[in-house]
Amino acid sequence: RWSKEETEKLQELIDRYGEDNMQQVASVMGSRTARQCLERWRWQLNNPKTGRFSKEEGERILEAVAKYGENFAVVAKVTGVTRTPRHISQHYHNVLAPDIDRSEWTLAEEEQVYKTCLKHGRDMLKVQQELGSKRSKRDMWNHFN
Repeated sequence: RWSKEETEKLQELIDRYGEDNMQQVASVMGSRTARQCLERWRWQLNNPKTGRFSKEEGERILEAVAKYGENFAVVAKVTGVTRTPRHISQHYHNVLAPDIDRSEWTLAEEEQVYKTCLKHGRDMLKVQQELGSKRSKRDMWNHFN
């Protein structure tokens, strides 16, 4: 997490060096990488939208993924959706992706997920891969907990 002091310092450094010079900003920050500074500036401070995605946002994301693939930085730019690329990616993979299995859970399937989660802990990607499941990682996590 960024402290209030770090955020204020980031804003001051961007005012001084410009947002196209994140290497210099990060160097002076000392505690953050250029990528962390860029993401904090571009996606969290300038695009503060949070909360549930609207139906329209979902539709724009699906159209952009169909056209540009799963490059969520590009998807964020072309859709005008003011969310982080990571947030858009998570929403796509957990909610929008057309290949997600949304059928009712069987008791056997829940048991498989539970046992595999005990083996792999919180690594839902490994759980998903071992089971060959089309369930979203979030759905599996919710059924495990």
